[in-house]
Amino acid sequence: LSILLPFQKLINDFDLGYVRMKNLFRFLFSKEGFVAILCYTSTAVFAQLAFAPYSLSYFVWLSPIGLFYIEKKYRGEWKKLIYHGFGFAILFYTISFHWIYYMVTVFGGFDWYLAAPIFGLSAIFLNLKFPLFLLSFSFLAIRVGKYFPWLASFSILFAEFFTPQVFPWYFGSVVAENPILAQNAEYASAYGLTFLLFLFSYLLFQFRNPKRIQILIRRIKRVIPNHERKVKIYRNRNVLFGISSVLVIFLFYWVNGFY
Repeated sequence: LSILLPFQKLINDFDLGYVRMKNLFRFLFSKEGFVAILCYTSTAVFAQLAFAPYSLSYFVWLSPIGLFYIEKKYRGEWKKLIYHGFGFAILFYTISFHWIYYMVTVFGGFDWYLAAPIFGLSAIFLNLKFPLFLLSFSFLAIRVGKYFPWLASFSILFAEFFTPQVFPWYFGSVVAENPILAQNAEYASAYGLTFLLFLFSYLLFQFRNPKRIQILIRRIKRVIPNHERKVKIYRNRNVLFGISSVLVIFLFYWVNGFY
């Protein structure tokens, strides 16, 4: 029996690995998996289109929206957020840094069955900012519960500052493809441009549904009864202050860039 114990453990580990792989493939071919992969892809593709050699800088504002959607959908589900962060990291690395696989195979001399795991592990390790952003943003959204664009900006700054990278690359580097906004890097560095990107992008994400804009306009215009007046006016002022604060910062970056 003592001789068979190691083999039994090996069989159990194999069964566990098989079940996990089966669940992974089931997820990937489900509707939920399709939406998740679409979010990974949109973040990677829009960032790549906004960066050199394409330099279509207006796509950069759409890049973080996939991250926001996943965080909102799985808010507080920490393990799922980590796994989705790995998904963002692998797909982002594959699209934006695919040439590293070429370096591993050609200059490193590794065969594909060794180069692929090396590439995958480096994709996760060098893009830990994605799972860290999802975790920190979800934590702040639950605990603080205030205006989320500012929380998103602080979360991405935290994630970019405290995670390793193969070379200094930030979301602000993509914003810097815009020659006007790039001027602000003199004062705020790439981190300041990253902050602007997530601040304004989350505002766009909040109004992804046109009905939310109509509701906001209706709340501002309608006559409020006396017994509800103080509460409603206070709430509306907070909403307007939050939106206007983002727009003022956004405008300031553009004006300073022009200047």
